Amino acid sequence: HANPRLQRDRVAIERDAEPRGAVASELGYRPPAQEFGPFVQKLGPEAAEPDRQVVAFAFFLWNYQKREVIRANELGGCFRALGLPAPPNLNELAEGLVQRLRFLAPGAEPGTWTLTTKGANYVKTRLLGTQ
Repeated sequence: HANPRLQRDRVAIERDAEPRGAVASELGYRPPAQEFGPFVQKLGPEAAEPDRQVVAFAFFLWNYQKREVIRANELGGCFRALGLPAPPNLNELAEGLVQRLRFLAPGAEPGTWTLTTKGANYVKTRLLGTQ
């Protein structure tokens, strides 16, 4: 027999392990530290500007997390993982990377983007230090 109390506790833990609702969509994503920390350490000083951080984080999500579509809350989670607030104009920064530099392409839904080959190459050649 399974102990009913243990069963109840396991269900509660499983239920609490995944945030739900509006808070989850806004604050839920955090990049895995074991991959994100070393990635951030490789970024050079040129990655200090918020728009360059956005494209660097988009590269991380695409290359390490295998995300085809990048969402605003995931980019925000990357900033929060570094103890930084997400820029209040995050969507405008991303749209600038679409319009001006073509590092991102618009996704199918508002607040989503895809990393372009040009954006991936920029991160690899200009933002990631050759350490």
